[in-house]
Amino acid sequence: MSFILFFCNAINCAKEANIPCEKCFLVQYCSPQCRDMHWSVHRWHCECRYSDPSWRPRWDRENRKPIFSEKLDEKPKYQRYHGKTLWGTTPAVDILRLESNEGLGHNEDLKLLFYCCGDLRNVMMTVNAIPDDYTGKFKIVISDKDFDIVGRNFLILAYLIAETNVTLATENTIHLWYSAFVPESADTRIRQILNRDVEGLLARIADSSDEEMYWHS
Repeated sequence: MSFILFFCNAINCAKEANIPCEKCFLVQYCSPQCRDMHWSVHRWHCECRYSDPSWRPRWDRENRKPIFSEKLDEKPKYQRYHGKTLWGTTPAVDILRLESNEGLGHNEDLKLLFYCCGDLRNVMMTVNAIPDDYTGKFKIVISDKDFDIVGRNFLILAYLIAETNVTLATENTIHLWYSAFVPESADTRIRQILNRDVEGLLARIADSSDEEMYWHS
């Protein structure tokens, strides 16, 4: 039997945690002392209106259809920041669907282009659907016309490549991708990993002899 380890959410504490916040159960701490010390930071998340059972999404309150049900050729009316669409407007899809096409036993090399992909939702869905016993090479090209979106995608992928702690990688990537404000503990960890490893990653990308990874702008 395997267990998922959780680490203390308090700032500057990396001990294993098994004491959840008794109000939201979304974070855990190694001790009551760390929990109490971190409350001044966590209370803004814990008491957020989204955790209120009476909360309803904006499209429901406004009695309209959600944006992901709109036609793809319509311009997004919501989820925009300074004219930018920061998140996808449709649910993620596995673009390969091997079980319905080439078959789950397919082991030939795959080359995929995600053109004007926006965020990484379809990339993640497709990659995670590849069978564990796949032995071919998998080459993906990701592009978008918006440099801010490309920059965020690069940070997410660079962090995922460099982070060795699976639990932290999952939690911190979700924050980096979706959070309006990233918790200080996550921000510290992400900066620590990227500052340590991003120069080596960029060197690999710039090295034309490395066929497994390259950067194209």
